[in-house]
Amino acid sequence: MQFLNQQITVFICGMILHYNLLINLNSVIKNIVHQFLQAYQIICINYSIRNEFINLAKESLDLYISSLYIPTTKLIIREELINLKSQIVASPEYLIKHITTHKISDLEQHNCITHQHAQYPNIWRFGDGELIEIHSNLLHNTLSNIVKAAKSGLGLALVPKLYIQQESSNQELCVVLPELISYEFKIYIYYNASNHRKNVMSMFLDFLKKRVTGLIEIKR
Repeated sequence: MQFLNQQITVFICGMILHYNLLINLNSVIKNIVHQFLQAYQIICINYSIRNEFINLAKESLDLYISSLYIPTTKLIIREELINLKSQIVASPEYLIKHITTHKISDLEQHNCITHQHAQYPNIWRFGDGELIEIHSNLLHNTLSNIVKAAKSGLGLALVPKLYIQQESSNQELCVVLPELISYEFKIYIYYNASNHRKNVMSMFLDFLKKRVTGLIEIKR
């Protein structure tokens, strides 16, 4: 963070920005920031949520939280904050019209909707080490649009369970190959390399990592 002084008796201020993630996760991170400020009231945080892609090199940010995998330089550190449990889903209408999927290789016969900012948009990886190269005629830059496309019957989508709780309960989306679990949907934190060893930054990152992991595991 851009700290005015490292002494704990001095008012410390920093800026945190996060890319609009999942509705549930936005709330989780916001609450963690509030808890941190309750515990450390001498710290000031300018906290914002945005929908647009940002240029890390040009923004005056202390900490950026995003699901986007952004190439970094020596000046920016990228860490994984959490991996979210994801599954393959499709609309009931799509499943009626297309070939039944019994095994991972059957995915090659389907159109898959992917995220354009994924590290490997054309590859789906799963927790047991299996992976497959998928075929896609549609890439979106937000999860909400990927889910909308899947609900419209345009193909299969690999999305975090946390994001589609309502669609699952309403049976708007059905899980395909439920034995395949992916943890490839990741939330990253980015911060300036010069802040890596600063006490307040380290304290906040430890606070954030412990609480967000515990909360997301409960929600699973």
